[in-house]
Amino acid sequence: MILFIDGNQLTSPEKAHPYLRERLDLPDYYGDNLDALHECLTDICEETCFLIAPVSRFDMTPYYGRVLRVFRD
Repeated sequence: MILFIDGNQLTSPEKAHPYLRERLDLPDYYGDNLDALHECLTDICEETCFLIAPVSRFDMTPYYGRVLRVFRD
């Protein structure tokens, strides 16, 4: 499975978690934080490739980098 993720939605916790909850169809118990995201991603049973559209360097935030690290793990 290949899923496209809009990197512009990952620049803050307030934008990222509602977007990821909907885009990835995360469970109701998803905790809206990076630890919960990691847990949900590791529960995926089928091989999945995430294509994350980059943001411009002007829009890049530390939070964006943290989200990317979770996906890389």
